[in-house]
Amino acid sequence: ISRSTYYKYASLIKPHWTKRRRRKNYKPLRANKINEYWHFDISYFKIRNNKKVYIYALIDNFSRKILSWKCELKVRSTFVQEMLENALGKDIYKELILVSDGGTENTAMNIKELLFRIKMNSKSKVVHQIALKDIRYSNSMIERFFRTMKYDYPHLIRNCTFYEIRKNLDKLINEYNFIRPHYANGYLTPDEAYRGQKQPNLSERFYESQQERNKTNRNCSCSICNCT
Repeated sequence: ISRSTYYKYASLIKPHWTKRRRRKNYKPLRANKINEYWHFDISYFKIRNNKKVYIYALIDNFSRKILSWKCELKVRSTFVQEMLENALGKDIYKELILVSDGGTENTAMNIKELLFRIKMNSKSKVVHQIALKDIRYSNSMIERFFRTMKYDYPHLIRNCTFYEIRKNLDKLINEYNFIRPHYANGYLTPDEAYRGQKQPNLSERFYESQQERNKTNRNCSCSICNCT
């Protein structure tokens, strides 16, 4: 039988072994401060002429801000190296853990040489760990961003050329970092959380808007409401 037929009857029978059980006492990896954990990975999607475009991205665990990204037509460890160099810059990070999967582009020799060079030339302690191998956590943080990119912004990445994709990705990540508040940051955008901005106190504004709405509703006598 085909795979779809199997899953069809499996969902009807509902055998006990089809239920997915979460691991006990498992908690996702969460940082307590910025620049404690960085996640990076590669994703791809097809554009016009059925070509594949590869997106390289690096995200901060605490703030969810995209710190560096690249858009290329090939998978190369040199592109990962350039992305890491751009994110690390000249700053000194006392304790920073880079998390990725075990792909060859993420574990190549030039990546190891880059981290060793940073360690020798500065007092930074940058460690690279492989998800589900060196640590028991997955690399879901950056994978979640890729899902957001593909499903929340389909109008920017579908039916485009390679050069249009690069421009649209710049708009997409700018909105993601600087305009759109992230659910994990409350009312703050990823950039505001990365800069350490405090949560705004909106209780007074909520109260004023509620009073104004109640006043508008009391003064409204139209059968079909046209009040703004």
